[in-house]
Amino acid sequence: MDNQPGNLLQSIKIQIKDLNQRYLAVLQTNQELLSKQEYLHKNIENQEVIIERLNNQLQLLKMTNFANAENENQRTELKNTINEYIKEIDSCIKLLNR
Repeated sequence: MDNQPGNLLQSIKIQIKDLNQRYLAVLQTNQELLSKQEYLHKNIENQEVIIERLNNQLQLLKMTNFANAENENQRTELKNTINEYIKEIDSCIKLLNR
């Protein structure tokens, strides 16, 4: 019976060592996932910037096509688009002046 406390203590030490190893593995996995998450967030931000640039280019192409168009409806649409941009610019200027 004197041996039982020693065996129990040894068993607890082994379990603690095993738990510690699993804990360290989980920490490493967590760090890898955090790094991957950060990379993906940066990638998303870059993609959003690219999308914004492409949308701007598309708007410019549309305006160019409207400007070259002989159709009065297309010219009216171009004028409306330009007026919207002017309103947005004025709004931004007002916010900057605050």
